[in-house]
Amino acid sequence: MYAESKTRLAKAEARWQRQVAALGSLRQSMKNPESFVLSTALEMDDGTLCVMYRATNSFNAIVPGKR
Repeated sequence: MYAESKTRLAKAEARWQRQVAALGSLRQSMKNPESFVLSTALEMDDGTLCVMYRATNSFNAIVPGKR
């Protein structure tokens, strides 16, 4: 039982690390990464990460986005 919970925790930690890396990559892809504000991040049952955010565009307007 202990080994099963340890494996489950390791998988959850790996999933968390992938999600943090994906959010970091999304932030760095912005025209102005400093303007990136995460509104919502939801993990679907299949592991897909759905993100809603706000950031500035080329005209310096703050606009919402989804990924």
